[in-house]
Amino acid sequence: MNTLRDMFDSLKNNDRGIYFIKGDKEESYLSYKKLYDNSSSILAKLQEHGLKSNQELVFQIDDEEEFISTFWACVLGGIIAVPIPVCKNSQDINRLKNVVTKLNNPVIYVGENQKEYLIDLIKQESQEVLHLIEERMFLLKNYDKVKKFDLPKITPEDTVMIQFSSGSTGEPKGVELSSSNILSYTSATYVAINGPSVKRSLSWMPLTHNFGLIGLHITSLIFGIDQYIMPTKLFLVNPLLWMIKASEKKISLTASPNFGYMHFLRAFGKTNGLELDLSSIDVILNGAEPVNHDICKKFIEVLSNYGLSENSIIPAYGMAEATLGITISTMKEKYNNYDLDRNFLTIGKKIKEVTDINDNNKISLVEAGKVLDNCTLRICDDLGKKLPEDTVGHIQIKGPSVMKGYYNDKVRTEKAFTKDSWLITGDVGFLRDNKLVITGRAKEIIFINGKNYYPSDFERVLENLKEPLITTVSVVGKFNDEIQTEEVLVFIETKEEIKKYGDVISKIKKQINLYMGIDVKNIIFLDEMPRTSGGKIQRFKLLEMFNTGSIKPYILKDISKENIDIIDIIVPKEIEDEVECIVMDVLYEILSIKYISQNDNLIEIGMDSLRAGMIISELNKRLQVNLEIKTLFKHKTIKGVINEIRRMDKTKYKSIEKTKKLQYYPLSSQQKRLYTLNRIDPNGTSYNISAGIHLYGEIDIEKFIDVFNIIVSRHEALRTSFKLIDGTPSQIINDKVKFNVNYQKLSREDAENYKKNFISPFNLEKAPLMKITLVKIEDVKEYLLLLDMHHIISDGTSMGLIVKEFCSLYEGLELPKTKLQYRDYTMWQNKEMKDNGYEVQKNYWKNILSDELPLLEMPLDYERGTVQSFEGEQVKVNVGTKLAESLYDIALENEMTLYMVLIGAYSVLLSKYTMQEDILIGSPISGRSHPDFDSTVGMFVNTFVLRAKPASDMSFIDFLKEIKEKTFEAYENQDYQFEWILKDISYRKKAGRNPLFDVMFNMQNMYIPEIKLKNLRCVPCELENKTTKFDLSLAVNEKERDIILSFIYCTKLFKSETIEKLSEHFINLLNCVTKDINIKINEITILSDEELKKYKVIDKKNKDEIKLDFNF
Repeated sequence: MNTLRDMFDSLKNNDRGIYFIKGDKEESYLSYKKLYDNSSSILAKLQEHGLKSNQELVFQIDDEEEFISTFWACVLGGIIAVPIPVCKNSQDINRLKNVVTKLNNPVIYVGENQKEYLIDLIKQESQEVLHLIEERMFLLKNYDKVKKFDLPKITPEDTVMIQFSSGSTGEPKGVELSSSNILSYTSATYVAINGPSVKRSLSWMPLTHNFGLIGLHITSLIFGIDQYIMPTKLFLVNPLLWMIKASEKKISLTASPNFGYMHFLRAFGKTNGLELDLSSIDVILNGAEPVNHDICKKFIEVLSNYGLSENSIIPAYGMAEATLGITISTMKEKYNNYDLDRNFLTIGKKIKEVTDINDNNKISLVEAGKVLDNCTLRICDDLGKKLPEDTVGHIQIKGPSVMKGYYNDKVRTEKAFTKDSWLITGDVGFLRDNKLVITGRAKEIIFINGKNYYPSDFERVLENLKEPLITTVSVVGKFNDEIQTEEVLVFIETKEEIKKYGDVISKIKKQINLYMGIDVKNIIFLDEMPRTSGGKIQRFKLLEMFNTGSIKPYILKDISKENIDIIDIIVPKEIEDEVECIVMDVLYEILSIKYISQNDNLIEIGMDSLRAGMIISELNKRLQVNLEIKTLFKHKTIKGVINEIRRMDKTKYKSIEKTKKLQYYPLSSQQKRLYTLNRIDPNGTSYNISAGIHLYGEIDIEKFIDVFNIIVSRHEALRTSFKLIDGTPSQIINDKVKFNVNYQKLSREDAENYKKNFISPFNLEKAPLMKITLVKIEDVKEYLLLLDMHHIISDGTSMGLIVKEFCSLYEGLELPKTKLQYRDYTMWQNKEMKDNGYEVQKNYWKNILSDELPLLEMPLDYERGTVQSFEGEQVKVNVGTKLAESLYDIALENEMTLYMVLIGAYSVLLSKYTMQEDILIGSPISGRSHPDFDSTVGMFVNTFVLRAKPASDMSFIDFLKEIKEKTFEAYENQDYQFEWILKDISYRKKAGRNPLFDVMFNMQNMYIPEIKLKNLRCVPCELENKTTKFDLSLAVNEKERDIILSFIYCTKLFKSETIEKLSEHFINLLNCVTKDINIKINEITILSDEELKKYKVIDKKNKDEIKLDFNF
């Protein structure tokens, strides 16, 4: 039996056959013998119409019996069957047109039931479409009488059918399958599911889908068993009939994707139970979409009372390009379900299992079984290198069931295979004990904050809500060009009024924020999800609908079950007044949230200290008020802030004036300090800002270089050099600077060595003070982008602006003209200081720092030198999601930011180490208090001094409240520069130390957007800059609800093991205070249980005698 025709021919005298279920009581029967006769008659009619072997026949047939008879007529006559779903609307007609144009000389077979409807549909299209389709239509009125037909010569490798799938782009691509492909798959399946034990099959899957046609119909026919076929639309209307018929007919084999189980369970839940006996079911194949463990478990739990075996559901994995199946779970064995840490599911990473059921990073994945006998599978990294077990990578396959290629599509076919002929599935997963676990689809990966997410991650999290109003949900990632990052779109299928979803909206937002650490930007309601013929939701169509504007997200105001006013985000006409409109618009812009309720808590929806400053700045400008930052924290909700603004008097907003062009300009206060430090240490790199990015894909080198030159020409700061003119440091803006991107081709090893030595000193007298190197890694489609610039011309926010502009320009977008340049800021700052001297702010800082200022005496490993050293290293530690959540909770419950909580805890740690209760800590602040400079590149960052006084008898929460107020005050007085403070106050200048403070706290939240470009995957990499500006700095990064702490220290003062121990003590301190926020500071322990056993508790009075031993 070499061909499908040989197999079909062997059944022409077989009395077993197909039962077509048409309702509860109605069915018809077609024996395989009668099927052969019917197919022969249809073939005769097709040949009479002029169809020849290897000509394509496109199916537009709704009747299952007619569909199957026509398919086997094609097999007999060597005609290529092209089954596609029956057209129901203009979108389907467009798809039919696209399929027809892909083929050589197709005929469209139209079933008797479809003729009039199809003709009406195409008449609504253009003349071109009408002509294309109508002239190819073939209507078969009857085929009862067998006529003479020819059986042409065929081979096992001849194309039998083309399975068109729209894939992820919506453009049809035809999977070309031969007899050899199909017979290879079915024979492997026969072994995998113990074919001899299978007596009867039941399918509701559409015959236009390979699961329905190949997986159940052809497989059952080859097995020689009776099969029952239920129309998909009958299952959709009456899903209970699936299991009723399975019980009645003693079915052995059936199948369904997740959607089918859910649809059945929803209907079953509305009954008082059914009379069922499901003990005959051996196999329920689960595939066509990622297997959901919770749904399978629920299905088994409900139906186990009716005899369904707990091991009957058999997860499988496959795709049309492999005929159908690639892997399948072992019969009568319970499949494995793995709880994994989502942070370890990126390409090339080894998986990490999670034991804590409450871990927010936990994701449950179902094993898809072993590879079928007809297939070989491997897991590879981005470069095609084979990976070991338990390591995530790209899934590639090879074998006799793998397609010949995409029909008439040489380009796509070549892209689908590696050079050594492995099919690239586009899916991602790992192997364990030779069993496959799918983690997601590479094209559907949502890349946010440097991490990969899969749509199924979000969907599982929302399913855990157990919310009755959320029956079907789908998540899609969309790249936002404005903010240069991907955002999440949540689609909900519902027939209910949207007003009923008030509380549900909040739950969705909070659930995703809690478990994923991501703010949902769009929630969209649909009457019906677009689905494939197999019931799988078409995410690409959802994205297409969103992008074309046929569906839109909404802002909801005053969310409650009783009253929801839905307001289109683009035109908020129904907002009560100007204040409300502007506030909501500013929050949308700065917090990047399109779905906001006035009852939302600002901290809960993503406001931190930096963003609070940006919000205040923009609101003061647009509303002509003088709103203080503490107001945002004082009022728990947006509504409270709006009401506060309504009560405020108007003030006159002063815009920044552009300065006239001069030969040179004075320096800003920030620049003066950096210039002085550079004069002291011209070969230092501690004030370099650097970044590294791995780029996977192809780069247009010429465009890449041109884009950076455009950016340099747009921003004067990037063309600025510095020079002493008449003894005064001055900045010179060069009209033209030729910016050269250093392009090199290096081996991977040489590239890594180059990266290590990339950061180097700048000569401030020579512009540009920025350098970029693009390294092409030899033999692979990979680049390494390295960027380094001096802090005197830029800051973190500026880096974000540069990245955003680069992405826009590289994609061919136009940018608005720059309004202001950094020289405008410099002149404005100098004028403001001269005109009013910032008297109020000046007095604030003089008052804070008026009395004797403390020197922090940290226990050192090495004696401090008379000349300050800038040699540094760092120790990194992850807080962990559980502890991070507790810290976020403290901030939320006490109306403060994470910054305030952590700098407070850091102060206590320093107090514990030094036994001092008066501590000065430096902390950077954005310095962009005037909104006119929001899009200006330059050095704006100021440093403010936090004077913390963690008295030992004070409770931690009271200390945090004090920190909160001091932080607010510092923000209100941030325009007064650190350099000016140093001139105004008296302080002890000591050799080898910084002025005022030697420790720094930095919340690294400058929101630099991800680089996201078409055909390029971008992965940030860290550059080594072994320098430090202070004795000890703590830099904090938030990442997917985890917190990363980087302790940067001077290697001339501390050993690495000392700082490692200090980082452990800080974690101990955080654990201690999160357990009891009211604990007294003198009761907070930083020691581990082991250390506590080793050291005696010493009375507070004897604190002078305490000496910490750093070697324990």
